[in-house]
Amino acid sequence: MKPAWLEQMDELRAGRNRCLVLDGNTSDKVYFSDSQLPPMPLKNFLASYLGREGYAVAQYSLANGLEEMRPPLQEKNPPKGPFGSLPNGLSPEQVLAHATRWLRNPDQNVALILDYADHLAPISNGMNAMFGQVQLAALETLHAWGMDESIRRTQNLVLLVTYEGQVSELLLRGGVGYKLVHVGLPNEEQRREFIEALAGRLSINLNENGRIPAAQLARVTSGLPYVEIEELMHGTAMRGLALDHDHIRERKSAVIDQLCRGLLEVHEPKHGFDKIGGLCHVKDELNRVIRSIRLNPASATAAVLMVGVPGCGKSFVVQALAYELGYPCLAMRNVREGLVGSSERNLERVLSVAETLAPCIIWQDEIDQAFGQRNTGQTMDAGTSERMMARLWEFMGGMKHRGKILWVGTSNRPDILDSALLDRFQLVIPFVHPTPSEVAMLLPHLADQVGRKVAPEVRCRDLAAMPELANPTVRGIQEVVARAGALSDEDGGVAGSEIGQAHFEEAILDYKPNYDPLQHEFIALNAVRMASFKSVLPWLSRKGLRPGAEIPNYLQNLVDSKGTLDDLALSRRLTELAAQLQVQQRMRQF
Repeated sequence: MKPAWLEQMDELRAGRNRCLVLDGNTSDKVYFSDSQLPPMPLKNFLASYLGREGYAVAQYSLANGLEEMRPPLQEKNPPKGPFGSLPNGLSPEQVLAHATRWLRNPDQNVALILDYADHLAPISNGMNAMFGQVQLAALETLHAWGMDESIRRTQNLVLLVTYEGQVSELLLRGGVGYKLVHVGLPNEEQRREFIEALAGRLSINLNENGRIPAAQLARVTSGLPYVEIEELMHGTAMRGLALDHDHIRERKSAVIDQLCRGLLEVHEPKHGFDKIGGLCHVKDELNRVIRSIRLNPASATAAVLMVGVPGCGKSFVVQALAYELGYPCLAMRNVREGLVGSSERNLERVLSVAETLAPCIIWQDEIDQAFGQRNTGQTMDAGTSERMMARLWEFMGGMKHRGKILWVGTSNRPDILDSALLDRFQLVIPFVHPTPSEVAMLLPHLADQVGRKVAPEVRCRDLAAMPELANPTVRGIQEVVARAGALSDEDGGVAGSEIGQAHFEEAILDYKPNYDPLQHEFIALNAVRMASFKSVLPWLSRKGLRPGAEIPNYLQNLVDSKGTLDDLALSRRLTELAAQLQVQQRMRQF
């Protein structure tokens, strides 16, 4: 199967585009069986591929100068080009001047690969005056090539290869003539084909017991370029070992981190919904999302937003969702930078990698802060927030990603989320404080997570009813469990001993919440207000009120006996809370 980037390159060439910029996975090898070529670096592949079409190919870089590329081919060798006639010691300006004559000549097909184009024509961020004479002269020449009609009338090609994605923005402006071709990571089918071919060369039988079969190995190596897969297989073959999943996860995390320059963090979750105490409404709804993705991807939910009070399990749930789906979870870090255009380029890099790693989850924590806020009139960031959100919405709304990329956003501040951003999330799930019955379930769950056992005599329901645990956070309950465990170890003199009722009670009585209850109530009520469906409210289900449902005390006056939320009363209470919080804020300023 021909790589998508090569298909794009051929289509652009057919449309009289003669100047192309190749970025992305350009340090990798190129391989597809139909080419009948072995895996080889990108430049060598281009020389062989174009040589078969009768092109004379040369590469040029500032460090290595001009070099004619005549790789060994299974068929005929390419024609000899005009490159050898140049004397040694020419300056970059002189070499590019000669190249201009070659590119304008319609009588011989010439392809010029400009290697390390980031160094020859680097990005300026509006500061071209800081460049040296070599870069300025090269940039002028390359720019002129893109608009040169005499070059467009030939079959000659200019291929700029960039490894940093930092080629000058001047070349990529509309009307200049350069087209961007993104070299993506290999997809699952391409990885399987490569793995099978490599296993044959290394005499590895992937069907032996203890080895990962080719199809499964192709799935778990998502995000790895060919060179990394080759290194993994070579290394284990040399040591007589079989690849294991942990080794692949470690390598994949490091490679993706390097590829994205720290913009994405790979999570390989090890827990599912069975490790979540309470949150029945969340698990029910996400199980529905999983079923729709598996049964009918084209109509599946594409974006889920989880909003509510801090420390109540949103991050834990996101990773459990990835585990249940069997998808890698890609946590998006801060993509914003101060230099002009850098934030947009970072976002494009993240989206490109996500497409390559699909199916996957893209998780944006604190989404309220990630892309800024839209404003009326001129913004303080020269429109960066608007451009980034517009690009993100376009990507999220693309039908080709539905069922393959699931966007998950989490936020502790639903009150400041942009309304247009909210509109992109088909499912909004509220998170409120655990009810007493959920606290009773959480105590043994959280103890188990830290390797502790709860003594048989512990009465979790009685502990959950203690007033000190009114409207707790899950993080606060974790601290209580840890404190109770430390007290048990101190009194018993044995590390890891069972935690008894007395130590739990002592830890709970000693517990002092460090959050503002008014602020938490305000956040929780806003999360409830934003719920996309009535049945995703914590006390409801598709069939109405959940059996044994408990409602947090700050919501009890806003909900009737059937669980119906009084929207008018909710709005009044939010207005009251907002006024009280403003008073608190003014008092703190004095």
